[in-house]
Amino acid sequence: MAFEIDVLITFANDDNQQSEIDQGWVSNFKKFLEMMLIQVLGKKPNIMLKSEHDSITGGNLNKVAVIVPILSPAFMESGESLDTLESFISGNSKSDVTRVFKVHKRPVPVEDQPSKLKELIVYNLFEIDNDNGEVVDIIDFFSPEAERSFWMKMVDLAYDIHESLIVLNEIDTYAEVKQILDKRSIYLAETGYDLSIQRNIIIRE
Repeated sequence: MAFEIDVLITFANDDNQQSEIDQGWVSNFKKFLEMMLIQVLGKKPNIMLKSEHDSITGGNLNKVAVIVPILSPAFMESGESLDTLESFISGNSKSDVTRVFKVHKRPVPVEDQPSKLKELIVYNLFEIDNDNGEVVDIIDFFSPEAERSFWMKMVDLAYDIHESLIVLNEIDTYAEVKQILDKRSIYLAETGYDLSIQRNIIIRE
């Protein structure tokens, strides 16, 4: 099964505000994800950005392998972003392969998320201020704090997307050996932010 777009990143405009010295949070996210996927895939993936006002039809969504919604309060208030996500999920609801990767730029309570997103693994790409407990956007991507939070989750995300892309691009072979690839599910409880590093270590093990 061939796809024209390997990864579609959909986001609200407010989450990619640009400045004279920065190209925007989502643009940086795309750049970093592409670099990591090149390493694990061995080739450059086709990654497309879609802001809330960019037009993409249902037919074009059928040519997308996986979608990465950048969740935030702004995303949840954007009808266009939610419509794109719903259209993609509805068109691929029967797939055995994970095709939606839920990234949190800012926290969104589970009860506020679309029902089909609630049980998906979340990749939290924000920081919590240890002094006041407030959510902080990651601006310095190469700080020690970002290394512990942002980059560890980016590695997980890149490998998980890599696995789905491999299966989706070899779906016929996958169907024949599905029983071999079946794994048991292990459920790991959420933890406080102070234990997130330890939790990530357990996930990898």
